[in-house]
Amino acid sequence: MTWATVSLRKMELKNRINQLESEDLKISQRIQSLARQSSRDEQALQLQNNYQKTLLQQDYQDSMDAISNDGKASDADKQQAIASAQQQYNDRLSIFEQTLENRSNSIKELVDAQTQALEAQQEQVETQLKAARAEYESIGKAMDTDIKSSTITLGSF
Repeated sequence: MTWATVSLRKMELKNRINQLESEDLKISQRIQSLARQSSRDEQALQLQNNYQKTLLQQDYQDSMDAISNDGKASDADKQQAIASAQQQYNDRLSIFEQTLENRSNSIKELVDAQTQALEAQQEQVETQLKAARAEYESIGKAMDTDIKSSTITLGSF
């Protein structure tokens, strides 16, 4: 190869290395952003969980108060109403917790899939980057060797 061709190739490799480093950085940032978003989603689900449980507990308490204040009902009827209210509360709580768990698992699965895809892409970029750097160094060494072998020394005249 001529010096112009080798120099041009070295310059192309340097540009490619810069592009790959930039792409690698962008992928890393997307992975970090995805992790932060996942954390915020989990916090939002937890807040929603706390709010919904508070509403369920308030409904249960209201039912218990209504049963206690019902002066017309017999003790047996009140016990049956209390048992029914407790069962309804437990059923609603169980359904809510299962729904919340399903949503949380869905979010985790989506984030994991996206993270794995980004990590695979990043691995591919890093492999290309390593190859480009190796070729760049090889060309640099070859140019240095060629320069040293063609250097004229003062003692050679």
